[in-house]
Amino acid sequence: MNRLIEESRITFYKDKSVITKSDFLAIEAPLELEIRYWDHARPIKKDLVLLMRSPGSDEDLVRGFLLSEGIINKGEDIDRIQLVDNRHRSEEKADKAVVFIKKDIQIDSEKLNRNFISSSSCGFCGKDNMESLNESCFILPKGGFQLHAELILQLKEKLNKAQEAFDQTGGVHGVGVLDSKGEIEYLMEDVGRHNALDKVIGLIAKQSPPPYFSKGLLFSGRTSYEMVHKALMLGFPFIVSIGAPTSLAVQFADENDMTLICFLKENRMNIYSGEQRIVF
Repeated sequence: MNRLIEESRITFYKDKSVITKSDFLAIEAPLELEIRYWDHARPIKKDLVLLMRSPGSDEDLVRGFLLSEGIINKGEDIDRIQLVDNRHRSEEKADKAVVFIKKDIQIDSEKLNRNFISSSSCGFCGKDNMESLNESCFILPKGGFQLHAELILQLKEKLNKAQEAFDQTGGVHGVGVLDSKGEIEYLMEDVGRHNALDKVIGLIAKQSPPPYFSKGLLFSGRTSYEMVHKALMLGFPFIVSIGAPTSLAVQFADENDMTLICFLKENRMNIYSGEQRIVF
């Protein structure tokens, strides 16, 4: 059984008939995040956030969360991540992640003092204002990543085939990292859109540090401002989404010269900004 899924018995009603059958649910569970770092020679311990997520790939989720929130600059800033079960002290069913930052890395304590409250549908919680949201973003190069329009139109089918948990539950989001040939290099699923993005960021960060100017992102659902901002924080210039964008997502992408494509279907797409990266 997929770790993102659990089986449940349900009562099913159709055409005036009632039967008992199996159903599959997307698992949602809390993960406490504690960070330990050094303020000069003084060790600091801080409870940071409670993440509601799909269990599994927790180290990638934590690494990606800290990167996309601008708390660390690269994955190598982390010395180690310890996953524990508060009740049974087991990593198998971890409900807490303790992140140990390397002693020579200075953490901006102001970024840790926001009131982080994260749900599986929530992105940039706890930010004070729009100005603080726009800090630490990369400036995208003019050239670089491009995709042919016909390759873009094939991405919905590729994502459908790659999303195993969604195929069984219909209850998880998927985020993929695209290469310049339109192939999905990495894919993560989670009950939270932002968690899926953070997980895939954490995964790719193990291979190479940001910025990711030569990569694109593929979203299975709606594209909000928070998702576009997280992408730019890591230097992704290109976003394709199956769902709709919000007005602020479009505005932010356009202002920062990002390519944003939404409402992707087998034969059409809406291009909101960054048309120069699409080969027609």
